[in-house]
Amino acid sequence: MSLIVIAPKEHILNLSEVRDFSLIEEIFQIAQKLIQKYELDKTNFRIITNGGEYQDSKHLHFHLISGNALKIS
Repeated sequence: MSLIVIAPKEHILNLSEVRDFSLIEEIFQIAQKLIQKYELDKTNFRIITNGGEYQDSKHLHFHLISGNALKIS
């Protein structure tokens, strides 16, 4: 499994605090470039962000994860 963290330079606490949604567009454009660069589209990948008690780091960031599918129960 591999993990890439994508974070904006501007401090934003979490997704619910985003006011300029062009930031989200830019993050997903970056994610798309990384998916293509590392050929993650030929395997499994997902992009996640956490909030509330799930969020350990109090700065908006996204996890680009590839590898075996996660089992959610």
